[in-house]
Amino acid sequence: MSDGAWWTARVTRLAEPSKNALFWPTNLGSTLAEALVDRPVRCCLVAGRFVHPEPFADVDPANVAFLIGLVERAWVNRDSVFAVFHLAVDGRGAVARRGMLAMERDGVLSRGIGVSIVGVLDTVPRDIMGRQVRVVTRIHGILGVDLVSAPAGSGARVLRSTIPTPERSLTL
Repeated sequence: MSDGAWWTARVTRLAEPSKNALFWPTNLGSTLAEALVDRPVRCCLVAGRFVHPEPFADVDPANVAFLIGLVERAWVNRDSVFAVFHLAVDGRGAVARRGMLAMERDGVLSRGIGVSIVGVLDTVPRDIMGRQVRVVTRIHGILGVDLVSAPAGSGARVLRSTIPTPERSLTL
């Protein structure tokens, strides 16, 4: 049984427009996965909902105010980028872990917690699937990921708690 320190998530579906009209092409899947590793995971709870910390783009690793963990590994499988997050055993990480474990136990985790990528990207406008979208053409850097209740990314959801390998605890 998991202690809630490790979580598997689908970070995004490739070649599918997000709610905010961002489109990750399949040829950038591996680049995105590589860029996610060792990036901060942030969380801000407001009125029982996970929201982006303000300011949205301030993901300075030295600013630990909303830092709850790190992306341990990431990979591409078919049309999606997946990641494993390691959440801290203390502070905000512990609060997020307890809440997420309760949601998983109640069967609402994948509907309740999503993942939002915070990055510096080049995009170009295109019409895809009858929609005007911004196609990502280059990743300058991934600053981190936020756990949010309403993710814009297609299929961007925390899927389940995970048993760690190798086992270790993250303290922030």
